[in-house]
Amino acid sequence: MLKIDRKKQSFSLLDTPSLADVSITERYDLQEYISNSPEAFFKEIGQDLFLLGKEVESSKNIKDRIDLLAVDRLVLLPHADIVADDRDDEHEDDGECECAGLH
Repeated sequence: MLKIDRKKQSFSLLDTPSLADVSITERYDLQEYISNSPEAFFKEIGQDLFLLGKEVESSKNIKDRIDLLAVDRLVLLPHADIVADDRDDEHEDDGECECAGLH
């Protein structure tokens, strides 16, 4: 990171301590910062994501959890008709999908 000196019209390097140097941990700090303000974090990293959860259990057989789980806001959802008898010929394909935005 650079510091701007407007009078001298110059830059100088700022110290860049590691997260460990400033006592910030991944699980108890970063994970909480991101989960408490996901929109700001995702915007900063240039991603349009939707946070689904934290410490997500991926399987009952695996003890490891997913720290933070997010998906792209534009997802494909399977198309399903409420009443199967009202389906017309255009919608016969069970693989048909619709796009839906998550906000």
